[in-house]
Amino acid sequence: MARWILSAITACFSTALQAQTIRWHPGVVVGFNGAVYTGDLSLQAHDVLLFREKENTLKVLTPVHVQSFRYYDAHADINRHFVAYVASEGPVSRHLFYETVIHGPIGVWRLCVGPLPDMSETAPEYFRYYLYFNQQLLPFQRFYKDVFPVVKAFGPGPKEAVNPHRKADALLWIRWYNQHYTNALAAGLEGSSTPALRNLRSK
Repeated sequence: MARWILSAITACFSTALQAQTIRWHPGVVVGFNGAVYTGDLSLQAHDVLLFREKENTLKVLTPVHVQSFRYYDAHADINRHFVAYVASEGPVSRHLFYETVIHGPIGVWRLCVGPLPDMSETAPEYFRYYLYFNQQLLPFQRFYKDVFPVVKAFGPGPKEAVNPHRKADALLWIRWYNQHYTNALAAGLEGSSTPALRNLRSK
């Protein structure tokens, strides 16, 4: 099995190299052991990261080797940050790289289901979005049922977010909650007896 995986990774890399599709970005990798490395990065698949150090030593990394990595994508003019996570689909578990879009108590992660070297921000259908909440990864569609009750309990929310069933409004609610969560902790309100702040202490 291990030989097959190694062969598949090597074949993927060789095919990309021959097709000259590798686009390098200066970036930082945090290894599984917490060590930090700088060099050139190129994400080739959901579970394959090429890493080239200054001395041109090339490594093929998988989510098993990496905690996270980040780089500036000059082509798209965006800072990208990825985390390694074990996704379970029934009895099957897969180690994958997820791009983090929103950081905070409620995270928004995504997978690119289109051409990975491009990751075009103008093609939203290329991305599948998820929520990272209470140390669980949930499909974004579960926001209203599983996450919104906690968010709503914190306060009236953003006035412009009128329909939490819509992704755009759900994102506004998430950003609002994350900001107020941070402000509440900074103000030392953890001891409050209100339900929303009791939720803060439980996370």
